[in-house]
Amino acid sequence: MKRVGMTATLASAVAIALVGCGTASSRNASVPDDVLFAQVTALPGVRDADLKWELNFGNTPAYMGTVVAEADADPLCVLDETLAVLYQGRRDTSLRAVEVVQGSTSVRAEDLVGETPLGERYGPRPARPQPSASPRPCTPPSLDQPTGGATAASTPGRTP
Repeated sequence: MKRVGMTATLASAVAIALVGCGTASSRNASVPDDVLFAQVTALPGVRDADLKWELNFGNTPAYMGTVVAEADADPLCVLDETLAVLYQGRRDTSLRAVEVVQGSTSVRAEDLVGETPLGERYGPRPARPQPSASPRPCTPPSLDQPTGGATAASTPGRTP
């Protein structure tokens, strides 16, 4: 009889631990991924987007995928606005595997910010879950400058 009680206690502890794991991952996503991806697709200059969040054993979790820019869009601006939206998603997630393509041009975060941490560009991530990301307008960058030449656009309540 004592063994049955211990088994029930162990099963309860495992169930509670699993519930805690699920809660931790939902707390980690400030804005749900599907909302972020839809917002990226709706950004000005975006023709199509194929994005996902991925966690591979031993690697940093990452948003990854490709955003296709319209022919008349500035690909670095599309990238800047895309990263600003995705940055409001899951904490401790890399954005370096997201690229914007336009014809034969392909740009990634390194082309926009170089080695500058994204937190310096986009500020703090939301502390609590949000229904959607706050769009951030791009300051037109230039592909001729070493780190894209984009500068942080001012956001109400935040100094760039």
